[in-house]
Amino acid sequence: DLIAVVDRDGRRLYNSPSYRNLLGDPEALRGTNSFMEICPEDRDRLRKIFQETVVTGAGQRPEFRFLLRDGAVRQGESQGSVIKDAHGQTSKVVVVSRDITERKRSEEVLQDSERRYKHLLDSTTDYIYTVTVEDGKPVSPTHGPGCVAVKGYTPAEYAAEPDPWYRVGPGGTRPAVQGKRATAAGGR
Repeated sequence: DLIAVVDRDGRRLYNSPSYRNLLGDPEALRGTNSFMEICPEDRDRLRKIFQETVVTGAGQRPEFRFLLRDGAVRQGESQGSVIKDAHGQTSKVVVVSRDITERKRSEEVLQDSERRYKHLLDSTTDYIYTVTVEDGKPVSPTHGPGCVAVKGYTPAEYAAEPDPWYRVGPGGTRPAVQGKRATAAGGR
């Protein structure tokens, strides 16, 4: 983590040694504008959030892009916490920042994978059924569009009622289904 103490205007008063790896000599950064490495597109938004923190005393955790010494763009997040003077006014802000570039890339890869899976699921004519298991119990079942041809129920019907065949089956077969279901449930 990058730890900085800045004044009410965002000028750096202290930078932790960890700044060396991303932004250079921590001592050379003293007195500089803490917003200068923020990408121009994010800078005004971050300044506004910083000023809200100074005025209200409540920190926020914004995400933003910042520039390294070599010009590379990285993703970051920061959390500000105020230091108050003897009169209860904000005198300084401690800002803890973190490079979250790899986390954001991983999230994008996962989202892309989920989009591709959904596209595959939606485009196949086979009946694909998946279920998420949490704490050893099935939750969040998903039925592909092929369920209509096989079971006669749409994915939306399964989403609204996990076992629509059981609830809305033909009246003459419902007692038999209920009996088999009760027997199966009791045997678990």
